[in-house]
Amino acid sequence: MIFRKILELASDRFERPGPAIGETVGVLAIMKNEAMNIREWVDHYRWQGVDRIFLIDNGSDDDSKKLIERDIRSGFVEYFWRPVRNQQVQHYRAVYASAGIESKVTWLAIADLDEFWYSPLGSLKAAIALLSPDADLVYSNWRIFGSAEFDDHPSSLREQLLFRRPDVESHRNTKWICRTRSIVAPRAIGIHKVKWIDSRRVVSENRSLKLNHYVTQSLAYFTKVKMTRGDATDGRFDNVRDMKYFDNYNSGATTSDPELADMVIASRKARHSVPE
Repeated sequence: MIFRKILELASDRFERPGPAIGETVGVLAIMKNEAMNIREWVDHYRWQGVDRIFLIDNGSDDDSKKLIERDIRSGFVEYFWRPVRNQQVQHYRAVYASAGIESKVTWLAIADLDEFWYSPLGSLKAAIALLSPDADLVYSNWRIFGSAEFDDHPSSLREQLLFRRPDVESHRNTKWICRTRSIVAPRAIGIHKVKWIDSRRVVSENRSLKLNHYVTQSLAYFTKVKMTRGDATDGRFDNVRDMKYFDNYNSGATTSDPELADMVIASRKARHSVPE
């Protein structure tokens, strides 16, 4: 409490300018064995205006890295091999410090490989540019999508998984986007929260910033990947992803939500259209 009060008092002593044209956006993520999705996930964040992805590989033994080699070579993806199990938060904090993320991007989003941030305004960068100058930390709730009875893996999560649970803001599960200069130390970083941010500069936003969470995806993905790779955070949860878990997350996913799919399809058509 004392540390928080010091931060709040200090924040009154200077003005923080709002988002500027030159501000940049990064994504910090951890993954393991995501060959089924990684190409779409990386392309998605490039499309959404992200400048840099900081990707932690937690011991993959599939083709995940091979599929994004060109993105690693170009520098769009900074790749970090961290195979120690059940250390997700510790890996986030270590990479944040060692990679100098604060000096590379002005805003940082946290996301797993089954989480797709986007904005109906067209891009994350466009939505961030419209945030209040007083906002340093933004929380958004998961939009939890089911597998839509796909046994084989869909070619596109965004375009083919169109039904989600209706309860967007009623659950506690959020992810965050934060000004990096407001992250006072790596140990402030958590999976769902950032500590020690002035509470007057924290907002919730589920309209201009949205987060689609494709938990189960398909029977093939769930049984071959999610059930077998263990938990990124805690060894006690390595075996909780069973068929009951699969069915629970699929239940209630009956609300149609094609917004992201429509945006992706429209963007592709626009790229491929030929002027008369």
